[in-house]
Amino acid sequence: MTNILSLGIVYENSFDKSEELQSIIQYFLNLKSDIVGIKVSMDEDGENWLESERNGKNFILDYTLLTEKYFGEILIQLNDFWSLNGLSLTLRIVKENDFFGYLLDFEMEQLLNRYSLDLINELIIDLVKDIYSVTKFNYAFCDHDSEIEYSPSQYKDIVEAYSILILPRAKNGFDVIKNNWQIDGITSRNKL
Repeated sequence: MTNILSLGIVYENSFDKSEELQSIIQYFLNLKSDIVGIKVSMDEDGENWLESERNGKNFILDYTLLTEKYFGEILIQLNDFWSLNGLSLTLRIVKENDFFGYLLDFEMEQLLNRYSLDLINELIIDLVKDIYSVTKFNYAFCDHDSEIEYSPSQYKDIVEAYSILILPRAKNGFDVIKNNWQIDGITSRNKL
């Protein structure tokens, strides 16, 4: 079983799924990253997947297809990210009735081999704040092997659901809520 660190970025349905996905992908491509695989489920049960063709060195990205079908997944290799080479990132597209989001799944072991849990927390928070400069999401979270489950309107549920919750303020800045457990899902957080 793979040990996954999930970073979720969540939007109300009033946002354009394709446009927001393009912004996130471009953000990572600007960081010396490579797309190594793209696939989208053509049916609700996830039994029929369409994989993107490579056009020379690059993949053909059909953002509308990725965001309008049932499930989409993009595998990215981060070549120089947090001073790590070859860090794997799987970006998954999640759609619910009244909201949607993107899950960025990192392999936890790749991070823990280099950084402490506390430092990974801070790196994730900085990453989310930086991503907000290219896409204005409603909230973001980070936790061990998590899923996007809550609408942005479910504030009470969101606050206690994830190890780290990041809420953009109406004017400037962010509210960062760190719950009692660490992002590995088992370690207690040391509260100062």
